[in-house]
Amino acid sequence: MTVLILRLSSLRDTAASSTHRLLADLIREAMPGTDIDFAFLPPRRAPVVASQFTRRALGDFDLILVSNAYVQEAVNLPWLLHANGIAPWAPDRPEDFPPILLGGSNALAASCLARPDGVAVPDAFFFGEAEASLPSFIRRWPAGVGSKRERLLQAADGLDGFWITGALPAAPIRQAVARTPPPPAAILPLLDTESAGTVRLTVARGCAAFCSFCFEGYERKPYRELAVADLLDQARSLKRACGARTVELDAFNLNHFTGLGELVETCARLFDQVAFKSQRADGVAACPAIIDLERAAGKGTFTLGIEGISTRLRAFLAKSLTDAEITAAIKALLERRVREIKLFFILTAHETAEDLEAFGDFCTRLGSWLGRPAGGTRVVLSFGRLVRLPNTPLMQDRLFLEDEAWRFAMDGVAAACRRARLEFRFAFAYPDYLGTQLLAACGHEAAAAVVALACDGLSHHGPWRSEEAAQVRAAIRLSGVAPAFPFVIRPVSDAFLAERWQAAQQALDGGYCLGAACLGCGACADAAERGSITGRVRTPPVRDATIAAVTRLEAEKRRLAPAFLRASLPDDYAGHSTEWVSASLLRDLLMRAPSLMENLLAVDEAVFAFGDNPDRLPVPAGETVVMLKGWDAAALVQSLVSAAGAGLQLAPLPSGTFTPGAFALATWELHTSADPRTTAQQASLWLNELHQRHMLRRDGAHWRIDFAPVAARRGYVRELTVHPEAGGSCLTIGFTPKAPLRKLLSRLPTGPGTAVVRCTAIQY
Repeated sequence: MTVLILRLSSLRDTAASSTHRLLADLIREAMPGTDIDFAFLPPRRAPVVASQFTRRALGDFDLILVSNAYVQEAVNLPWLLHANGIAPWAPDRPEDFPPILLGGSNALAASCLARPDGVAVPDAFFFGEAEASLPSFIRRWPAGVGSKRERLLQAADGLDGFWITGALPAAPIRQAVARTPPPPAAILPLLDTESAGTVRLTVARGCAAFCSFCFEGYERKPYRELAVADLLDQARSLKRACGARTVELDAFNLNHFTGLGELVETCARLFDQVAFKSQRADGVAACPAIIDLERAAGKGTFTLGIEGISTRLRAFLAKSLTDAEITAAIKALLERRVREIKLFFILTAHETAEDLEAFGDFCTRLGSWLGRPAGGTRVVLSFGRLVRLPNTPLMQDRLFLEDEAWRFAMDGVAAACRRARLEFRFAFAYPDYLGTQLLAACGHEAAAAVVALACDGLSHHGPWRSEEAAQVRAAIRLSGVAPAFPFVIRPVSDAFLAERWQAAQQALDGGYCLGAACLGCGACADAAERGSITGRVRTPPVRDATIAAVTRLEAEKRRLAPAFLRASLPDDYAGHSTEWVSASLLRDLLMRAPSLMENLLAVDEAVFAFGDNPDRLPVPAGETVVMLKGWDAAALVQSLVSAAGAGLQLAPLPSGTFTPGAFALATWELHTSADPRTTAQQASLWLNELHQRHMLRRDGAHWRIDFAPVAARRGYVRELTVHPEAGGSCLTIGFTPKAPLRKLLSRLPTGPGTAVVRCTAIQY
């Protein structure tokens, strides 16, 4: 079976996301032999979708799984279908076209993709967490019989979360909630991005808080922590499958996680770097030691969601955060002289003069704290407009669609920041906010108009401009937030949403149940699950011994002496980014010697990808040196040299001192589809740009460049010949480290199968 996982944003914007990785792991767990590929939103100017690794079209797969992460992304699905000559509405697509299943964080808010009669853009929606039902669906799919829709109904029968579109469901659909550990990470091709070698480890599912504005805070319930032992098993499988040197610990609120200290200490030994996402300000105030733990692991920038600009507005937003907690959290960060603090606020358009006065007082206090001696922490205040989202208490609030409605609050907070000389910014411009709010609030009645806009060229490739927001506004008429997918049974009851809206109107913050009494939202499956949330401390303590252990580990890492090995890289390494090469090296070596999991931290190509060499030189296949970082360098070398394997070849370095990035002369072969004459002429033009005097000579079918004596001794290039080969030509070049070979390669035809760069010799 072949499955395509399609993201509705570009590779650059979604590479760091863990969603497509998780989906692939679930599919491989269900059917180990499945052929999985990824695709990402293509550029607007070249909208053809081709899978990342095999360059197949959408119609060449058995199933297409689409992840819709945020509101505006939804329009990208009908846009890219239409741009690729595919009907946007599911019933209009051929029977042999693969079914499109749409899930993701925004699935329950994607009203604009489903009409009131049940006809939709996807063939199926999935609501909830894929771990709960997707593996069963995948196992059933190949055995289905009948039409495409009949097979979908058979595969989804009895499983939570699935709505097979084309008609309204005969019975309510229960949102899928996962209560099992994630599957082991599957071995898949690596995506060549800046985030290659970084993996995200989700330590808990759901959010314990009940912020009245937060869509995921109500959709992802209840709060469920994963066991540390399961997380460490997952961390090891991700390190092996992805060649990960960095692990990013992730949760909606990381400082709620009970086993954080133990997890960080073990990950600091297992990975070269540990990164952190998301902590609540009240958690930092209650346990400042979490700052020390994260700083010990290398974190320098901390983001705190303050949300409302006053006590009243924080109560309206149900942030459950007092002035005293904000003060304590910020002072704790400043006292520790962290590199940067980001404070995020949400403007509601309900701000009054009293609220702005309270915010001005806060800014004055913050400015005075920053003005103290021994400071140096950068503080940035960021402001966003409140988007009223479906299935949250604030879906009942009025909408503010005119820019003028926001002017009082925006001008007020800007003035307060300027008076206190604080750095600030606004998160997104009014047109982008307007388009987001309209799509989030529109009901199923607007689906036909929105899909028509997408077919006319509306997409979300970046922040919307005024023209695009005007198009959406002309197509969508609304007075409030419309219900989305009313037939879905969500974890949080409608009665609880109504109660929280009543509390918000009165600026009464109902708090949240973690480490407190059950608030009766209805999300917990049983008394045991409720007890695991209410019967514990809200912010677990971090032990001094754990902080000291992490500090020692990181200090030891900085003192580790690297080990070096000669290496011969296979052809598929050529031309990739340094991040991809490092991740692939680490993965290949861990596959070759699994016993090195706890020892080996990182591997780097140490000649052409070191220092400023990457500015001029791509990473070639062939001869090079790799640098190994591990706790026991001698054991690394002994294990890897003795563990023979196909592909990547390793051997001890000759005696002598090796300096990373330094070499006297390297000889490369550049294979290109250009004919020998063209290749030689382009090389000659490149040498002219370098002001290196030479003569281009033809010798039968071969071409040779002869250098003037001074140019041969002092120039960047010492030899250059071109000879024909099947499908093009081969350029052999001997050069010094300062030769800008990237510029030469840019002159030659490139692309899959048309250029391979191989190093045949290096003089050190």
